[in-house]
Amino acid sequence: MFTSRTIGYIVAARNGLMESELDDLLSLDNDVLDNAYQYWPPSNRNIVRVPTLLWVRLRHDLGEDLVERQSVGKTVLGLYHRQFVEVARERYLVGKMKTKIHANIALYFLGTYADGKKKTVLLKIWDMEPVATDRKVSSQPLEIANGVYNLRKLDELPYHLFHACEEGEETLMDSFAGRVLCEEILCNAKWLDAKIRAFSIKDALNDYEMVLAAKPLRSVRLISEALKIAKPTLEFEGGVRNSLTMEMFGRLEYFKHRYKETLDPFLDQCDLMNRALTDHGLIPLKACFQPPGEELKATLIGLSSAVTCVATQRSIDRTQSYLAAGSLHGSIIVWQLGTDDTLHTFKPHKSAVLAMDIKGLRLASMSADSSIYVFNLDTGSCINSFWDSNVGEMVEFSSVVISQDGGVVASCVGNKTSIWDVTSGKNLHVLEKNPQSVLSCRPVMENGQIVCGYKDGSVVCWTIDKGKEEFRFNQRRAMNKMARKFPVGKLQLSGKDQVNCWWRSGHFAQLEKNDVKRTIVTEDFNISAQDEDLIALADRKCVNIWMEKQQEATKIAVLRHHDDVISSLAWLPCQQDADKRKRLVVGSKDATISVWEMEKINEGYKVDDTPCDVIFGMGAPVDFIIPVDSHIFVTASLKVFYLKVWRIGNDEENDAVERIRNLPFTEHNHDVSSCGKRLALFDRPKATVKIFDISAVPRLKQLETIFIGEGASKQRKKKKTSPKTVMLKMSNDCRKIYCAFTNGKLLAVPAMLEESGRRGQRKSANLSCNSQSQITACCLSVGENYLVVNLHKNEDENNLIIVDEKTLKVIHLSALNGFGFHGIVSCLATSSSLYEEDLAVFVGSNMGEINVFRFLKNGESFPNSAMTHCKLQGHKESLTTLGLNGDGSCLLSGTNGKIRKLWKLRNRQQWSIERTISSESFLNPKVSSIAFTPDGNFVVIGSHERNIKIYEIATGKLVASQYVYAPVVGITVCGQKIILRTNQGYIITDLFYTMSESSQHL
Repeated sequence: MFTSRTIGYIVAARNGLMESELDDLLSLDNDVLDNAYQYWPPSNRNIVRVPTLLWVRLRHDLGEDLVERQSVGKTVLGLYHRQFVEVARERYLVGKMKTKIHANIALYFLGTYADGKKKTVLLKIWDMEPVATDRKVSSQPLEIANGVYNLRKLDELPYHLFHACEEGEETLMDSFAGRVLCEEILCNAKWLDAKIRAFSIKDALNDYEMVLAAKPLRSVRLISEALKIAKPTLEFEGGVRNSLTMEMFGRLEYFKHRYKETLDPFLDQCDLMNRALTDHGLIPLKACFQPPGEELKATLIGLSSAVTCVATQRSIDRTQSYLAAGSLHGSIIVWQLGTDDTLHTFKPHKSAVLAMDIKGLRLASMSADSSIYVFNLDTGSCINSFWDSNVGEMVEFSSVVISQDGGVVASCVGNKTSIWDVTSGKNLHVLEKNPQSVLSCRPVMENGQIVCGYKDGSVVCWTIDKGKEEFRFNQRRAMNKMARKFPVGKLQLSGKDQVNCWWRSGHFAQLEKNDVKRTIVTEDFNISAQDEDLIALADRKCVNIWMEKQQEATKIAVLRHHDDVISSLAWLPCQQDADKRKRLVVGSKDATISVWEMEKINEGYKVDDTPCDVIFGMGAPVDFIIPVDSHIFVTASLKVFYLKVWRIGNDEENDAVERIRNLPFTEHNHDVSSCGKRLALFDRPKATVKIFDISAVPRLKQLETIFIGEGASKQRKKKKTSPKTVMLKMSNDCRKIYCAFTNGKLLAVPAMLEESGRRGQRKSANLSCNSQSQITACCLSVGENYLVVNLHKNEDENNLIIVDEKTLKVIHLSALNGFGFHGIVSCLATSSSLYEEDLAVFVGSNMGEINVFRFLKNGESFPNSAMTHCKLQGHKESLTTLGLNGDGSCLLSGTNGKIRKLWKLRNRQQWSIERTISSESFLNPKVSSIAFTPDGNFVVIGSHERNIKIYEIATGKLVASQYVYAPVVGITVCGQKIILRTNQGYIITDLFYTMSESSQHL
């Protein structure tokens, strides 16, 4: 008995057992105690432990088969031979005995019988009389001291609770051990926080994956997926980072009240931990981030600068499916496709990585520093490196290609292609068509040949071993009647001496040595993607779908959705031959991704007019799309350092989140009322203003839709796009909406029905006298009495106009050029409380100037004779927004750059710089929103750095921050609540408190 249980405990442990732990476990095992005290009773009926001599003898007998090793910094015991371990498990860990041993270890690490808690024992020598005895085992706190965690408990407990679940139970909640596993570990925020602090997020995720692989539970999966999505933010070093509990609460609060036994307690714990944190003063009150179960699967990070190129290889079993990304600073990261695990990080280059290629287990990379490296993806070692003097920062075209066997690398720069032997590093050949011909697409290398396409439309094939030209074609020869020369857009080798060539004119030819086998004519394109018989050709903002059939191509659809140029295309591979649906993923410069489905019907395809899915989460132009399988793809951008993994149309169980998605927020097309309960949003395509009740955010209730403008119906009939908004503002009583448009129009629209059931009369005005005049900035005065507008004409003519709010009539006009104003007005702000009936207008320009005008009211107008002016210098970048505190004594100016300035009003007349606030982020630092707290002690800054920061005005100290994953386009402060909006359509509601107030919210 003693031997079997001892060895059973040792081989049952996840990573071995400490000698003291083994002694405690044997002392807690009633069967072991009954066997040990067969012939004599314990000396003390209150304290019972296993005799030490038994273990000393067994350890001596095991000899060299028992070894010591290290686990989480502790010395643990284990068996030496793997076969010994396997045999021991087969003999001592079977059936109910396995469950019992794991349960005993779990109870030990739970501390069930520690700290004087007694356990009943039945000994034959005591005539089976139940006696509660203290086993004197070690206590098992989660945190031993401040910041010092119980690593052994964190490592072993999840494993043993999982294996203590009975095999016959289908779900975790069907067994006692499973319930404890959920309550104490998987759905316990304190445990999760400790696990991540002591180990890593990956280790915490391993625990979830271990359980979910055998006993899936939806609420546990939601926590696991939320942690995966939040992983990059939690691991990000430098900049603004959210706490674990803030991330989990913000992503999982959508599912509140759906899983009362598991997820609800977890969310309550997260909320309590958020309120107990002392290092920041922001508490998320509602769900505010993307929830699990939507398109975003993971974010891949690790690069310290923007992505410059990507390379991928897919295999059927995914064992050799890799994704590599090169960066602006020369580093390369390789991930395993499917698992998203980082395999290797290379830092070989001193400058930007220009191109990469993967074949088999070899990766080739080329940099602007003229270096070319070849790596082994199995070992992570560098096989060889070369130096190509043709490579440079300003080359017109660059690419690198590696052969299928990994023995040859081709570096393609400008008009030259150099062939290198990987093993020796020798330059075998330099292939050059002629000095004037520049490469226009990535060459292909197979079957001992390399084929290059050029800007003049020619295609040339060389042999790799001899560097001899095999054949060449030009577009005129292939297509007969081509007058213009179009660059080669894409090449594909389909066999020995067989080349498929696409020209950017939309012409396709299948070339075989000196013959043209077949040709197809479509239309001009910038980007193309082909999937069997379907061809996608992108030209500016639309994608044309062509179907190839019997050497002919027919246009079957035109896909229009994006507001900017299409930048990437990719077909997702079909998993099964019987799958009749094909999916096309389209990326655009407008930072959105659209997914289109095409269903095969008879001999054609059915294509819907609208995409089946639209994704707004990239946050940057989508320059690369990398397909993984029929549901998963990866996107990257030349503007950011991360890549994102997306999952669409999966068949897994999915919880529908009740929220309106993808609201098209911009900096000037929406407003939240001062009470924080109403949202007004201008829908530009439909020329409407929609009013929402946001008191139950993220669940919004649309209250009404208002058609604006006299010609709204005519615009809808003619399908004309409405002009852009320069300002949309809701009055404090939520009864009126003010709009200013770039074309010079002003609108004041009633937002609520009157008691009679009728809507009040709308007012409109047109300040523009011709098409060359436009409004560049507009704001509503603090007292809501006036609209202040800048009307820009020609190049440098700016007119500052004051409009009466009630009538929309102009009551003052000043030409800013007469005050030494330079550039274009980019932002406006007003203040009146300091000057009683006066009006102070702050004018920011794209040249970095701030002009302050004080208008003294005389009757119903503001005469020029009663106006004062001063100019504040200090910015070199274009001003983007200005914000003032409640009494108008403090001004914050934000720009496109990293410098923000805080200005103070001295003696009610002179403005001076109080302090400068600098941003160190390598994301876009543009300030988009500024708001002061009601007490005037703090200022909230929202920017395109994708965060908000709160500074104390008196000290300039950063007191709180939050990363929000997208540029902030609006901030409203309502008491202690901060309501912010991002350009991905999220409304985030936070509670802000100072350090002195934190105890009141616990």
